[in-house]
Amino acid sequence: MSDDHEQAAAAAERELADMEERSERVGERIDEARKDWQAKRADGSIPGAEPPEDGDGEGELPPPDPTETD
Repeated sequence: MSDDHEQAAAAAERELADMEERSERVGERIDEARKDWQAKRADGSIPGAEPPEDGDGEGELPPPDPTETD
């Protein structure tokens, strides 16, 4: 393999490792947010966090606030 190919392969491996690390961090943040949301839903003193009347709503997030902008 030529030097250029070796450098490209090494760069691709570094990029892959970086992407895997970022993916893991995002997954951890999602898990934390899910646990936080479930805890808030279980706390009756938090308005708007109650589960819907027509089911348990497990895994559902509230609809987006139309007044918020990105």
